[in-house]
Amino acid sequence: MAKVTSALDKTKPSTHAHIYGPIIRALAQISTKADPDQIKKIQGLIENLRQQLQGALATIESDENAQAQAWSERRATLEQEIATGEKREKETQTLIEENEDSLADAQKRMAMHKKELNSLALELNNLQEDCARREQAYQTAKAEIARETEIVAAVIEHFEKHNDKLVDFIDNAPEGGEAAF
Repeated sequence: MAKVTSALDKTKPSTHAHIYGPIIRALAQISTKADPDQIKKIQGLIENLRQQLQGALATIESDENAQAQAWSERRATLEQEIATGEKREKETQTLIEENEDSLADAQKRMAMHKKELNSLALELNNLQEDCARREQAYQTAKAEIARETEIVAAVIEHFEKHNDKLVDFIDNAPEGGEAAF
């Protein structure tokens, strides 16, 4: 009995000894006073209890191993996801930096293009003003030419009407002198 009590006292508090310990103590006490057949029955009961405890322990260990395996696999999956996430975060940060650089370059180019556009708009305005001045000069010259054309046409018409007198005048004109009208 002392051996059984000593062995039970040495079990860890986390085991199930607090459940089956009192049963074993009671069986051990009975076995010290019982006949051999009773002792064999008690030993059979204790052996059955031991097998059940070993089966429960095997099931617990199997469940614990399966949980540990599942946890290990889940941990590996999570670690891989974390690594992938960190990699993507770095790639995203790199893209952001590249895009910021590209944006800065694009803004510089856009500012240059705006300056060029303003310069071209000024040049276009100057050309339009020059064209307007030239158009005005053309219209003035055209009007003068039209007036001169009218004068020439009037002179031609005058000469055509007075052609006979002109021919007489030229024929009767003194040499080297002036003709009188």
